[in-house]
Amino acid sequence: MKIYAAAIGLVWFVFTIIWFSYKKEGGFLGNFLLYIVISVGINMGGIVIGALAMTSPTLMIMGIGCLVIFFFALAGGKIVGFFNKVGTRTTIKEYEACKKYKSVRQVSSKELLKELSGVRKGQVIRFGFYDWKVLDVQDDRALLFVEQIIGMDKIYDQWDNFNIWKYLENTVNTSFGTGERSLILDNKLFLLSQQEVELYIPQEQRVLKVGSKYIDWWLKEWPFAVDGNSGRFKRLPGDKTVCGIRPAMWVKIK
Repeated sequence: MKIYAAAIGLVWFVFTIIWFSYKKEGGFLGNFLLYIVISVGINMGGIVIGALAMTSPTLMIMGIGCLVIFFFALAGGKIVGFFNKVGTRTTIKEYEACKKYKSVRQVSSKELLKELSGVRKGQVIRFGFYDWKVLDVQDDRALLFVEQIIGMDKIYDQWDNFNIWKYLENTVNTSFGTGERSLILDNKLFLLSQQEVELYIPQEQRVLKVGSKYIDWWLKEWPFAVDGNSGRFKRLPGDKTVCGIRPAMWVKIK
């Protein structure tokens, strides 16, 4: 019985390592604690099920049921989401580095239009506290995308994502000069969709490092984001996962 139980525990342990190697959302501490919780939980579950199998089929089925519930909670992000919050906090100093300029430019919209009239796709320009890359130019307007994150926040779900939009609305009011705000179409910032990211941004240019950490950044389609380390798209676990915000905006150039 001991050999049988140990064999089951070993199988679950190997499975845990394979599974865990693909879960990189948290920081080092969060990943380490998550690893301990999952590996211990699965090993104990495997040993218990092995022992129950030698005594009572009914108890064995109940044990398997408990493991199934555990995995559903894991897949649903209830467990992973908690540990993602551990070890992922970047220092305030690192976030302040995202705000490249200490003040906004107090220039008129007329002066700004002169500067923007010859803007080209791929060019990086200053707007407000940040540098923005020109993703597209269409007649009298240009699509700008911030070079760094402007902060970190969470989206509760696809129906109740007020948190992000409130954050972006506040950014418009506090991160640009009067002349700059007058050129932002519809006076709003927005998150890029997966389709727009694929269209405008090559994978290697999606990588984002803030200070010493790679930071994932939100897409328009919750709960999907761009992996800050690989540039690939990923589905984030948990309904309160904190992630980087990299908005885009259309501005007048003529």
